[in-house]
Amino acid sequence: MSFAYRPPTALSKVIDRFLGGAINDPGDLITAFAAEMSAELDPEVAALGDALDLIETRIDEETARSTRRKVSRIRADSIGFRRFVAPQREALDRLAALRCAWLDEEDQNHLREAADRYARMTEELEAVRERAAIVHDELTDLRGEQMEGRALLLSIVALIFLPLTFITGLLGMNVEGIPYAKEPWAFWGVTGFCILVALCVLGWFVRAQWIKGR
Repeated sequence: MSFAYRPPTALSKVIDRFLGGAINDPGDLITAFAAEMSAELDPEVAALGDALDLIETRIDEETARSTRRKVSRIRADSIGFRRFVAPQREALDRLAALRCAWLDEEDQNHLREAADRYARMTEELEAVRERAAIVHDELTDLRGEQMEGRALLLSIVALIFLPLTFITGLLGMNVEGIPYAKEPWAFWGVTGFCILVALCVLGWFVRAQWIKGR
């Protein structure tokens, strides 16, 4: 008798093999569980690697936020799988090395094959975890660069309009003595002067490489 939080998904297939007469002794039962569990887990591990490959080829600024969530989920899944796969590999290695009457040479060979498959899956999961960490850091850096670019753009716009706001505020005071207040061209003159100031500030930003000219 055994207890488990979740029933093994390979249990039904092992039962079918037992009812079909393919399992005749405890060694056949253990090797059947090892083979069926590894066969079901192998595509899941491969799917994690394939999903990460697809993400690595489509990294851009537009999908950085949603992609980072997918990478985090892939990394969490790989850690969860590895927590199960690594002990299974060690257990199968030790079991294959036992010298018992109910484990014949064929059973031991099947256990070694299952252990090799678990070893390969363990290495694949470790690679997925490390690659996911690298991709996550890359996405974080990309997101940070994107936010820095937007903050810089907002700062540049604010700096351009700051002197213009000062000029218009100064000339908008209702006091006597404002130069050329009675002239008909005064409005367009002030407008042209503001545009000139904006262009000068913008040119200085380009020269200082705050804005890259094209």
